[in-house]
Amino acid sequence: MKRGVLLPVLIQDPAVAGETEARSIVHPVVVKDSAGFNEGPACRRVAMVDLDFHTGKLRPSAKFDPRGTPYRDIATYKVAIPTKRGTRSMPWSRGSAKGTDVGELGSLPLDDTFMKVSVFGTVLRTIGLVQDPAVLGREIEWAFSGQQLLVVPRAAEMDNAFYHRESRSLQFYYGGSLHGSTIFSGLSQDIVAHETAHAIIDGIAPDLYDAISPESLAIHEGLADLTAALLSMRNRELTHKPGQRTSTKEFLQSSRFSRIAEEFGRWRGHGDALRDVCNTRTMDPYAADESRVDQTSPHSLSEVLSGLLFVVFKALFSAAPRDASVKRKVNRENSSNFEAIRYRLAYACNRTLGLAYRGLDWLPRGDASFADLIEAMIAADQEFFPNDPRVRKVLRKEARLRGISLTKTKQLFRKLQVPSDEPTLRTFLEAHRKDFDIPSDAEVTITVRKMHIYQPPLTPFSTSESFDLKPNMSKFTSEKTEHNLIKFTWLQKESNDLEGWGTKRRYRSGATVVANMSGAVQTVLQLQHTPMTMSLRSGFLQKMLNGESATLQIGPDGVPLQRGLRANLVNETLSITGAMQALHVVGEFE
Repeated sequence: MKRGVLLPVLIQDPAVAGETEARSIVHPVVVKDSAGFNEGPACRRVAMVDLDFHTGKLRPSAKFDPRGTPYRDIATYKVAIPTKRGTRSMPWSRGSAKGTDVGELGSLPLDDTFMKVSVFGTVLRTIGLVQDPAVLGREIEWAFSGQQLLVVPRAAEMDNAFYHRESRSLQFYYGGSLHGSTIFSGLSQDIVAHETAHAIIDGIAPDLYDAISPESLAIHEGLADLTAALLSMRNRELTHKPGQRTSTKEFLQSSRFSRIAEEFGRWRGHGDALRDVCNTRTMDPYAADESRVDQTSPHSLSEVLSGLLFVVFKALFSAAPRDASVKRKVNRENSSNFEAIRYRLAYACNRTLGLAYRGLDWLPRGDASFADLIEAMIAADQEFFPNDPRVRKVLRKEARLRGISLTKTKQLFRKLQVPSDEPTLRTFLEAHRKDFDIPSDAEVTITVRKMHIYQPPLTPFSTSESFDLKPNMSKFTSEKTEHNLIKFTWLQKESNDLEGWGTKRRYRSGATVVANMSGAVQTVLQLQHTPMTMSLRSGFLQKMLNGESATLQIGPDGVPLQRGLRANLVNETLSITGAMQALHVVGEFE
């Protein structure tokens, strides 16, 4: 067992790597954890399960190389690191064998260990990015029982990848291309980060998994795409030629950083990539045809959210040199333009992801819309950055331009004291049931979690990437920063216009109250449901239950894939669970 490991991760799709002038195709990640790391690779949060689909047996584990790095007490795994003609070897790869040229990764032998080490590193890197004190600042619990997320790097031959809560796993597949090579979804940093983000989002907001509103499911997709794109921005191996200034244009427009899964997208016939977070997608029905989205399709809708948040990222990146918290570091690194830009990127990525994930953390439980999430982002940002309204202004403006109507946060309970123990909270809730628009016969679930409102660090201490799986928050939190995050959730009914599926259907609604430890209310958020959201639910359910998607897809073993979607009709009332399982990386129902 080793308490720290260096993990080489592939940062560019193999077929795309040759098209760029990146300094390297592999990025080093140093991860530490008090519980240590095992061969496999495995640790207390993530374990690789490299199962050979054809034989039903596990492939050999990745073995430790205790002297494979120049860093004290940091081991690595014995792997052959892929190469690229014209790139230099990195000093951290001491002792590593020279691997296959990146252009030939499609013909990797099936017992290759680099893929599972790279996938393991990208999964942990994505977790570390979100758990960082600059973003969420806490260790995320999974939505399933147990601490360990299982990862299957080569599940079987199929053009897909997905997160599956019931098996507590991420599953990555592969398939042959027209040119005779094999396309591995596990060799795409974007796809691995995207699916890991699904597991993270499910841990933070588990009710979205069973939501029947397309916008709720699009929140999953949009945040997963954004996370993948901004993770790529944090790669050290950016385009850079010694002696030349680094251009910032590539970070502010459609590029290899904003595009999601180029190799996989080309293979699937989606053009340059599966999706692009640099976009002008909108929900405005009067917008130009090329900008409008299908509002019953979670994947189509997701580009509205990811595009909106990418505009926030661009505004922050452009403003970074004028921000006092960044200016000093940028000026200090001015002799190396490359490093100065890395600090700007880290600042913009951290601030954008912090906005998104803190909003998700505060989001009321249930079928949420983009407007609900943005209201939660604004409310959390107001508390974490009370003296910096810039991001909130950009967010409001961009939401309006993309056809998202925001409402004002409820002021009802601002002068009240809210208890923190559940018995007293229930008494409080019964007294205010009408104020929360809770049906008289609805059973309400109450959860209370301690959280901290603090001043997040906006730039990293260095541009190297090293982190602990359990973030150390002692520098940022104390008893004075403690607050209670209180969530109420209940089931509501609405008319069901799907022929053959009953007269009523159920969906989940909820509210969030943020209060300090004395009970003073600071924020109240409540999910809003409109006739339009009801109509969009109908359109989405029509596709799932009565459309072409109702036909089960056959897996590589000839057995229908486990979709997870379950429909239950009792007393003419339809209930749906597991709708998130309709979404795979390539699109819903595929």
